[in-house]
This record gives sequence, C-alpha cells and structure tokens, in this order.
Amino acid sequence: MHLNRPIPELYLRAIRVRGTERDARNSGANPHRFERGVALAMSILFLLLLTIIGVTSMNTSVLQERMAGNMRDQDIALQAAETSIRYGDDQARAVIKNACIQPPPSNCAAPDANGLWCPNGVQVNNPAWWSTWGIILQQDATKQVAEAQEDPRHVIEYLERVRYAFPGDTYGSDPARLNLRITARGVGSTGTSEIVLRKAFSDECD
Repeated sequence: MHLNRPIPELYLRAIRVRGTERDARNSGANPHRFERGVALAMSILFLLLLTIIGVTSMNTSVLQERMAGNMRDQDIALQAAETSIRYGDDQARAVIKNACIQPPPSNCAAPDANGLWCPNGVQVNNPAWWSTWGIILQQDATKQVAEAQEDPRHVIEYLERVRYAFPGDTYGSDPARLNLRITARGVGSTGTSEIVLRKAFSDECD
C-alpha cells in the first residue's frame, strides 16, 4: 500500500551528492592538486626573475669597478706625463744657449750633443724606442710618480731657429729665437694606459 508513495526530495539530493563524490574519487580528480601546480610554477618563475636581476646587478657592479679602475689608471699616466713635461722644461732652458749657437741636428736616428732630436726621429708610438732614448726623471721625491708602473720619459725636439737679422751673418751671431718641442710619455699603474703629451717651448737666444 506504500509502493506508490513519492521518494522525499532531500533523500534524492543526498544520493546525488554521494554519487558525485564517488565519481570524483574514482576518476582521481583532486581540485587542490591543480592549485599546488600553479603555485610551484609561479615560485619557479619568481626565482628565475630574481636570479636574472641578481646576475645583472653583479655584472653592472663589475663593469663600474673596471671603468673606475681604467679612469684611475689613465689619471696616473697623465700625472706621470705632466711631471716629465715639467722636467723637460728645465732641461730645455739649460740647453737653449748652446743650441742657439749650433746647427740643428741632422741625424734623426739619435740626439745631438745637446740632447735634441730632429722632429722626424721621435717614434711616439714605439715603447721600445722610449725605453732606449727617453730621458728618465731624476730620482727624487718631487719628480717621481710612485703609482706608475714605469718611470715617465721625455725627449726634446729641435723645430726651428727664427732669426731677427738679415740672413748671411755668422751662424749664431744674430738675435734669434729657438723653438723646441717637448714630448713626454707616461704609463699608468697597470701598464695598459699610456698618455703622450707635447708642449711647445720657445726662448730667446741671448
């Protein structure tokens, strides 16, 4: 007599929920597994990004350090060359009188008796030439560049003798001015930086 009685709706819902859970367990689906996979991928991506930033910052720091070292090395080479130029001034004043009464140097392979070179004899870009012929600084504290790898050197070139009187007079007897050029080479602390300076020097022949 109770066969036609309708099944309660609440009971049907419970059956459907249990069936859905059973199907999920049977299929192996786990909603939390996908979330864990996404979190792992995001963590790996974040670590990769941090690694790239760290490597870039380190390379930038190394590059800046090298640039600062190169600038310091060039500054030392410049100081050495300027020191040698000043020493060349003193030497040029010391030989100006003798150079005024003598003919200009004719042998460009070596300096003359006054230590003067013809302009074509100076090999500015040849370190071996500088080591052989360059005049080294005096060994005292005021003319040394302690941080330079090697001592700065210089040479003095004979440019021209400008006469004020008519030509034909006895050489050196007429008023004149002697034009020289001082060329100096300085090297930095590592030997990779090299500075060459040139300065014109002119004085009256007394």
